[in-house]
Amino acid sequence: MHPASEKSSIFRLEAATTLAIQSTFLTLAPELTTQIFAFADKPTCANAARSCKGLKEFALDQLWKEMSSLLPLFRLLDELNYTPNGWNFTNGLANADWDKFWSYAERVRAVTVVDRTGGGMQSCHLNPLLFLHTSSGTLTCNGPRPLLPQLTRLTFHCYHPDGTTIVLPLIGPTLRHLSMTLFKTSPYTSKIASTTFSTLTSMQSLLRLDSLEVVIPRSGPIPTEPARQAQAVLDRSIAKLLESQKDLQSLRLVPFRPNSPLNQSFVHLSLLRSLVITYILEGHRGSLTESLSSIASCTCLEQLFIRIEERELGDPLSFFDIRPLLACRQLTVFDISHLHALNLDHSDVVEMGKAWSQMESLLLWTDDFPIRLLPSFAASFSSRLRCLGLPLDLEDMETIDPQTQLPPGAKFTSLTTLHIGETWVKEDQLETFAKLLGSISAPKPPTPPLIFRLSPEVLRVVFSFLDQRSCSRAARSCKRLKEPALDQLWSNITTLVAPLALLDELVHDDNGSMFRTGLSRANWPKYWSYADRVREVHVTDQQTGYGGRIEPDPLTLVHASAVATSQTGSGALLPKAKTLEFDFQQGPGPVLLLQLISPAVRHIIITIPGRFNQAAGVVFSTLAAMSCSVKLERFDVTILSDGSRASWARQEPQATLEPSIAKFVASQAGLQILRMHPIDSLSSLKQAIDPLRHLRVLEVTFKTSTSNSPLKDIITSLGSCIDLEKLEIQGPSYSGRQNFSVIRPLLSCGRLTILDLSWLGSITLNAANVEEMGKAWTKLECLRFSLTGDEMPVDLLINFAASFSPSLQSLAIPLDVSTVERISPLATDVPSHNLKQLFTGSSVQETHIQPFAELLGTIFRPGFCIIPDSGTGNQKGKKQSTSSSTCDKVSSLLNLIWRVQNRTRHKVQNDLEACDRA
Repeated sequence: MHPASEKSSIFRLEAATTLAIQSTFLTLAPELTTQIFAFADKPTCANAARSCKGLKEFALDQLWKEMSSLLPLFRLLDELNYTPNGWNFTNGLANADWDKFWSYAERVRAVTVVDRTGGGMQSCHLNPLLFLHTSSGTLTCNGPRPLLPQLTRLTFHCYHPDGTTIVLPLIGPTLRHLSMTLFKTSPYTSKIASTTFSTLTSMQSLLRLDSLEVVIPRSGPIPTEPARQAQAVLDRSIAKLLESQKDLQSLRLVPFRPNSPLNQSFVHLSLLRSLVITYILEGHRGSLTESLSSIASCTCLEQLFIRIEERELGDPLSFFDIRPLLACRQLTVFDISHLHALNLDHSDVVEMGKAWSQMESLLLWTDDFPIRLLPSFAASFSSRLRCLGLPLDLEDMETIDPQTQLPPGAKFTSLTTLHIGETWVKEDQLETFAKLLGSISAPKPPTPPLIFRLSPEVLRVVFSFLDQRSCSRAARSCKRLKEPALDQLWSNITTLVAPLALLDELVHDDNGSMFRTGLSRANWPKYWSYADRVREVHVTDQQTGYGGRIEPDPLTLVHASAVATSQTGSGALLPKAKTLEFDFQQGPGPVLLLQLISPAVRHIIITIPGRFNQAAGVVFSTLAAMSCSVKLERFDVTILSDGSRASWARQEPQATLEPSIAKFVASQAGLQILRMHPIDSLSSLKQAIDPLRHLRVLEVTFKTSTSNSPLKDIITSLGSCIDLEKLEIQGPSYSGRQNFSVIRPLLSCGRLTILDLSWLGSITLNAANVEEMGKAWTKLECLRFSLTGDEMPVDLLINFAASFSPSLQSLAIPLDVSTVERISPLATDVPSHNLKQLFTGSSVQETHIQPFAELLGTIFRPGFCIIPDSGTGNQKGKKQSTSSSTCDKVSSLLNLIWRVQNRTRHKVQNDLEACDRA
């Protein structure tokens, strides 16, 4: 028999193995992991790729993202051999692993190719025939495939005469940045380069460049006529390439001759943003003006760098030469370099300032400018100018009077850097030069600390982690931090004495704190400036003891509320408080609640002594009448008992309080969290929860359970709360057995995560009922039934594991394990589950420990524990000891069973692998 069928029953004992614990690094989002590897160097990426499968792809992406040579990539296809014509394949590509090649080629985003000859094995020149060999593997049904399909940046340095042809196989639709440098420009090289650029022009449907650089270093003028003709052909081919790239945004041309055919290509570059150009002047200056006029057609130009070189000594430049550039109104950076002077006067500077209103960096690297032009720049350029480069001639500086001879408005308001080149300031000129600069420069404002530059919202988050003492010190010591510090300091107060003391001096008597002189001279603006910051408040009417505080007399709040009503139209003393926590210990204390209620309140937490229920009932009746102005989301009420038998005998106050609370709760239709501890019976709960349709959490403790309690009506009302997530009702269990139909309305609460049904007493369930509950409560994490009364058959445990989702972590169910021997885990298709805790209703007898442990070990996985019932009353100690003993025995057997299962599973897996290999 095949080993797989022989051991199949063992695999059914557990559906899946325990998942391996993964590191936090492996659970990060792929985008975040990619960003982390962007900061790693190549050796680190190589080590990560070799040592961790989970990080291999991320490390390889970063490792191959930028390459300085194509040789490692071609070595994936075949061994390379160096020949006099450059590197080429040794054995051909008959046995090339193209899948491996593409798996790495698709990772390349940027590549730098240096095509240098000479040096033998150190040469990096690639034989063009190498690309002819690879073309056979790049052919697809849609045509040739680019060697680097995801390449976006290509930098090429060519030293070989025919090296420019290497660029063509690397061109693809993703390429956006192309940089080419030709170091040997013989007529033959220029001819080959011209052909390459012409071919690139014909690929305009495939090539969409954002950036282009063409650099041809030269040591002197073109010596011969053939060289001049080859240069003209090269310029025309580059010009056609530029005309085809209408989306080009960045361009660098070195060198550039004003009479070149390239002049006409600027008209087509309407989207050009940045231009770096080096002019070679060999004749008259008129061609320079014409060339700059063609550049001026690029109206979107923002950055312009011009370097002018002349082979012979020429005349200074004039403003007329650069005037066409004034049409580039969007310029923010202008850098011009020339060996001779640039003649400017005050009117020229004014014209430049009006045209270049967006200029941020202006660098004029020519011969020295007269010092008197510096104030003209200060008066003409806008406040956006941050950097100015201006070589200065300081000879006439003594004749300038900063008080009378400066043009109006001559002030650099935002200039941070002034470059004066190689200007030499003599010792006796330092003071005069400093005075002149001081008169035309605005003082630089000090850079505020980082914390001052944070937004108010961020500052509030920072102060939320500080204690009250730190916030108090910050508010007293720094004006800029005062507001966020006070917001945090007053956001949560534990007494009302502090804000009320801002109105008048408080004196203490037996009833609490009272105003000494009244509120006729109260500083209400100051009070509101602090009261508006309060978001949470804890109020207690204890005279002493609670934190050493003495709270105000309720009449004090009445006086303050009356004056507040006359001023603001609302009697709320804390108008923006969201959470109110009340701890009432005195009879009139609940009256405090009415003076602090405002439309902003969302959470109320109340503790009421049992002997003052009647006064509290009046307050809740009043609040029910104010339901239009109170929109609560959370309501917690705790009714304390003083412990005396007389108080338990007085039922009339409790009967007055509970209906008032129920009426108030029913008026809060938007309530989401409700906690009531304890109430006399569940009769008032029905009235409270009927109108609540958005309830998410319900926790109730009741004292007595009578047959007259509307059990079915309560569960029907709870079933209408479809958003319910947590339901815990605790109290005496109902007598008798309940049918499944009693809890069926709760199946509509599909978002339940915690459900306590122990208060219903014994519930009769079968396999169909368990399956129905599992389909309805897919998010359930904790389910509790009553552990007293009749027990459920142990067979239901299998139904729970099969029906409920893996999110169920805790289950309390009374089990009758006397029939566990009838269940055979190997003969029965037993499901597996991730349950962590199982509470049973009775201890397990010695004869049932082993079969019960086998059943649990088959259903549940390591990490599961069983907790028996601890008993009640006088039998608690003895029963708890017996239950602990049986629990320890079951746990020991469970651990043994899991170890055997693990070993068996590994053995079967090894047998299957051996069978597959055979």
